[in-house]
Amino acid sequence: MKKYMVYAVLSALAILTGCSNEEDFGLPQLDGNRLLTATIEHDNLSRTAVSEEGQVTWIETDAIGVFGTSSRNVKFAYQSATDNGGTATFRGDFPEAESMEQAYYPYQENVTLSGNSLTLSLPSEYTYTGNSNAPMLGVKNDDGTFTFKHLTGLLRITINNVPEEAERFVITSSATTDAPDIAGQATLTDINAKDATLSVTTNGSKSITYKLGTLTEETGFRTFFVPLPVGEYPQLSVSLYAKDGAEPYFTKTISDVTVSRAVMIDMPILDAQTGAQYVLSENTIQLSKEDESYIESVERTGNETSDENIITYQLGTP
Repeated sequence: MKKYMVYAVLSALAILTGCSNEEDFGLPQLDGNRLLTATIEHDNLSRTAVSEEGQVTWIETDAIGVFGTSSRNVKFAYQSATDNGGTATFRGDFPEAESMEQAYYPYQENVTLSGNSLTLSLPSEYTYTGNSNAPMLGVKNDDGTFTFKHLTGLLRITINNVPEEAERFVITSSATTDAPDIAGQATLTDINAKDATLSVTTNGSKSITYKLGTLTEETGFRTFFVPLPVGEYPQLSVSLYAKDGAEPYFTKTISDVTVSRAVMIDMPILDAQTGAQYVLSENTIQLSKEDESYIESVERTGNETSDENIITYQLGTP
């Protein structure tokens, strides 16, 4: 069976719409005596979400956690952005005389830092907001700003014609034996390591439930994103269910998937009601409203495995 695995480096991603001007758009002044400036590695990599419009930005609901020489996991909330959202300022309550040493995204109450080991949660359930939910580690620069680096890969799922009754996707990792976990308590063993990544260490789950939320209120192509730990996956499947539905509308599977840090894996673009697969025209990297005219539906019959006709794009490919 012919197979073309997708590896679209995150610098090729289009990023979620949000507050992208160099202003705070009248956001309420936040409490907090300290500011932190945050950028993302290589500047063009995925921020906190991905959009059809191709805008790169942090968004107003973002929050990060900050550790100091004594203070532990202090919440800093989005304050404003510059450079069309490429750089964001966060504000939080932090001792004036204390140095901010480590940071991470997104903020979670129960994150711990013990020595050089950072432990956080990769949730087994999400609700659609448009965010990528991709965890990142903030590395402190000489000027006191922080550069945020991805700690996982990212699974991108694009669908069309979502039924009004649809409630959730279930993403499943499977194998003949010992399928890798995709959610649970995750640990970064050395925050100082180059290209550090998270690994699930306890309370592991082989499935993630992604509730659609407001996704069903709109028509047309919709895209959502699920962070995945770095590793080799024999099979990754996506199934769409109605509320209280035991049988899925469809299940689509890709096989022999390698997930790397800061790399996005594309599931085939799907019709949500039938599971029919779409094929992107040559040199099309990211689906947008303008690109929809370049997509043609592909009929599937029988029990063909669904890892066919996945298109590969590497960094620098048009």
